[in-house]
Amino acid sequence: VNELKMRIADETPRYAALDYEANCLKPYNESAKLYSCAISEDVNDSFAFMLDDTTIPYLKEYWRTKNITKIAHNTAYERTWTMVKLGVTPYKLVHDTMLMAHTLDNRDRTWLSIKFLAPMLTGCAIWNNHIEPYFKTDKEKYGEYGVNRIHEIPQRDLLKYNAFDSLLELRTFKILMQYMKDFYNTFPNDESIVAI
Repeated sequence: VNELKMRIADETPRYAALDYEANCLKPYNESAKLYSCAISEDVNDSFAFMLDDTTIPYLKEYWRTKNITKIAHNTAYERTWTMVKLGVTPYKLVHDTMLMAHTLDNRDRTWLSIKFLAPMLTGCAIWNNHIEPYFKTDKEKYGEYGVNRIHEIPQRDLLKYNAFDSLLELRTFKILMQYMKDFYNTFPNDESIVAI
């Protein structure tokens, strides 16, 4: 709570990557639950916290801040969960690392996962192997509404995993943003077009 309060009070314009961990993909039924959130405002810093009656009011306020430009790996996911479960429309949730990667190379969707992009672009180690079995659901039976076993993950492990997600989303965003700027510079502009 103190970390959230401090960051809400800081009026410095900045980027922040946010990442949720939930028990299913879609928030539209009563059994759908958000468990934790992680925020990274710096490529060397991240913090994660469980979502409960104490932290949720401050997270809502954080989503409403006007000086923080928010990033997610799949903005539709964070936006939908925030609106449905927290009753808040995220302000300035404008950068999506999955869409940025897709914009740069749309040949194959299988490599758009942050679990693939972050190690490829940042050189980081794989951080999710011990957690992945908990996220499996019976998709054939329940589709996107299948409930996973996130509640069985030890809290410290969940928060550490969640914090890595947001930290690596921010690092990936910075790299993809530079790639996009470099790519944009390959297009003709007024100065580079010579009349014949």
